[in-house]
Amino acid sequence: MLARAALVAYIGFVAISALLAALLLRAQLGHDLLPPALVLQLAPALLLPMVFVNLGSSLAFLIWLYRASRNLVDAGIVDLRRSQGWIVASYFIPFVNLVVPFRAMRELYNRSHGEEAWHADAEVADVSSWWSCYIGALIIQVVLGMVAAINLVPRLYVTTPPGVNTALGILASLLLAGSAVFQWKIIGAITNAQRSLAHIGGVFD
Repeated sequence: MLARAALVAYIGFVAISALLAALLLRAQLGHDLLPPALVLQLAPALLLPMVFVNLGSSLAFLIWLYRASRNLVDAGIVDLRRSQGWIVASYFIPFVNLVVPFRAMRELYNRSHGEEAWHADAEVADVSSWWSCYIGALIIQVVLGMVAAINLVPRLYVTTPPGVNTALGILASLLLAGSAVFQWKIIGAITNAQRSLAHIGGVFD
């Protein structure tokens, strides 16, 4: 399946980025495995491929999400709380994208597994883990971005111990990789569940 294959590529690039950041962290702490200048040269070389992989995996996921949501409608489930268009659009709306995608994925998972409407918001461990990892990474990235922005202001800067920002960047990468792993599991679980619904199994072949 395209969405899961794209996630594998994404996880690979995130892992490589985290490895380079770990090498940079060791250099910052005085334990060089590779010259710091070489590490800093390798990181930008990954930027463009990472952007394409990120965009490709995001697009593949949104296409899968739309189809999976539409499948429930095609299977005759009419009491859904969110339309497939709104589910996809919610990822692009600030603040809304902090809540609605998680709730929509939980509903999609539960309804795909045959749960009734009253059970649509029941806890799903993989969905909660997926979203927790993503939000955790997002918080770290926002903090690092704010620190970088403050340091651009003349006579205003934030000081941190050596390697702290790099270590936080590594943690964010690991959380993103974890989020992608749980997303991979969710896609597989929902896809397998929907294959048993009438007339829609071929959509994911």
